[in-house]
Amino acid sequence: MLSKKRVHSAARRLAVHVLSAPEPRKALSLALAEIAELGPVRRLSLLQALDGAFRRAKEELASPSVEYAGKLATADRKNLERWLSEKMGRAVRLAQKKNPDLLGGVRLSVGDRRWELSVRSSLAQFLADTQPMDLRLRGSGEKSPP
Repeated sequence: MLSKKRVHSAARRLAVHVLSAPEPRKALSLALAEIAELGPVRRLSLLQALDGAFRRAKEELASPSVEYAGKLATADRKNLERWLSEKMGRAVRLAQKKNPDLLGGVRLSVGDRRWELSVRSSLAQFLADTQPMDLRLRGSGEKSPP
């Protein structure tokens, strides 16, 4: 029987292979055909380990990117890369893309994960948190002009 460490190692290698293949669907199909030929205990162990392995491999292989509204200073880019490197546990190099729809700030993306640090998202959150205000003037019973 395979040790837990060997199963996880095999699952990781398989996940990286499939995700980095030129045709991931074909690579996955071939891998599943090979897994199907394993005995039931090995097959189950490997399939259970594959879920986490695919998630980790996908994140490791994902290319981080930053969208920005104005000009992104080199120092700011380096600070973002340093912060993201600490978060991901590996060195990263950000792909940069100008996005005038942001109004200001940045949006970081790595695979399915996103960090929104833009003026647009801050305004949207502010508006969502703000209750409609009562515009009546106290004592007069009249509404204030718009």
